[in-house]
Amino acid sequence: MLSLSLAACGGAAKVELPADLPGGWKLAGTAEETDVPELVRQMGLRQALRARYEGQGEITTRVFTMKVQASAFELVQKWRAAPGTIYFQSGDHFVLMEQPGADPAALSQVAKALDQKLAGR
Repeated sequence: MLSLSLAACGGAAKVELPADLPGGWKLAGTAEETDVPELVRQMGLRQALRARYEGQGEITTRVFTMKVQASAFELVQKWRAAPGTIYFQSGDHFVLMEQPGADPAALSQVAKALDQKLAGR
């Protein structure tokens, strides 16, 4: 598991992303996310991280750590679905996973595994 500590908005937050996900997905890189949707900013963003997983193509994963867990939950309620994208809440994280042309069931399995890792399960 890759552990990243980033300081933002008055406090340090720790996001642990797994190096591997089921289905042969490998973490290929991470960076601070600079393209943050306005809705996410308005809801109280603490930290934004972009990760790239490679395997059967590429999955772009954006982890938005919110100041409070309720904001991550509210983002799930307000976010609009798009083809090749899955989103979920894991604690105080709102997570977007994108793989254009992906099989929704396969992307869902990878998202479920990431959710479990973020939640420490």
